[in-house]
Amino acid sequence: MTNQTISLILVDDDSIFRLGLSTALANYEDIAVLNQTDTIEIALEMVRQQKPNLVIAEWQYCESLQEKIPDLVIF
Repeated sequence: MTNQTISLILVDDDSIFRLGLSTALANYEDIAVLNQTDTIEIALEMVRQQKPNLVIAEWQYCESLQEKIPDLVIF
């Protein structure tokens, strides 16, 4: 197992959920939340600029993200 940091972006329209998840993930030194947003348009721009290892997205955004960026890993 390597000591590589997992970088991710959170995409969800519920700001309280995003805050809670990013706060919980802050306890893990090998996970870095690069950014978070509530819109698909901003999420696409963030992914293109920041190139995260993973995107954690609300179900309604997954298909759109996968269509625009096929190699993107989405949870």
